[in-house]
Amino acid sequence: LDPNTTLSVDNPEILANLANAEWALQVTRRNLGGFDASLSYFRGREDLPTVTLVGLPPSSARAEYPWVSRVGLDVVGALNDVGLWLEGAVSTPEGGRQYHEVVAGGDYTLDNGLYLMGQFYQMGADHPAVVLSSTGSAREAQDYLVAVGRKTAGDSLTLQLSGVYALKSRGYALLPEVTFNLADATDLVLGYAQVVGGEGDPLLGWFPAQAYAKVRMSF
Repeated sequence: LDPNTTLSVDNPEILANLANAEWALQVTRRNLGGFDASLSYFRGREDLPTVTLVGLPPSSARAEYPWVSRVGLDVVGALNDVGLWLEGAVSTPEGGRQYHEVVAGGDYTLDNGLYLMGQFYQMGADHPAVVLSSTGSAREAQDYLVAVGRKTAGDSLTLQLSGVYALKSRGYALLPEVTFNLADATDLVLGYAQVVGGEGDPLLGWFPAQAYAKVRMSF
């Protein structure tokens, strides 16, 4: 398929009825040596579509959100003052190939109030995001490092810097953010997202360069 070819995409509507209902179940065992462990099951539709080309040569495409069964396991707890977590999931989409996701991370707050978080994330080679970003070359699992630093100054100002680094494509995203507390349970958030390198990366492609402002209210 010529990469300059423009295709019309048919995106069938998913009706809001009982036949399309999604459901999940989670069982948790608490206080296993200071850690909580959970086993979960989800039955629903994928968040990202599967795109099928129609015709030869292709003249259109069809985007569908297939049903998926997902089994997950997570362990969360703390060692001294360091929060730790490990999460894994195996997803089996209908008509597709099974794929996995793994998350492992920790966080810590320094004596001066600076919050630090670091996390490793891996998405399997057949994850929908990897499939959608594939250009026909052999797909492989994608690995990422995520870091967050956050500091509150006084009662009304919070500064945060988040970053994502792609170990395979070597691209990265930076997301600085400033939060002003306007009133009880009301915040003004100003931020910016910038991606450097990582062309075609399945995760970094979801961070378009943009400045944003939003009001966040809690009830």
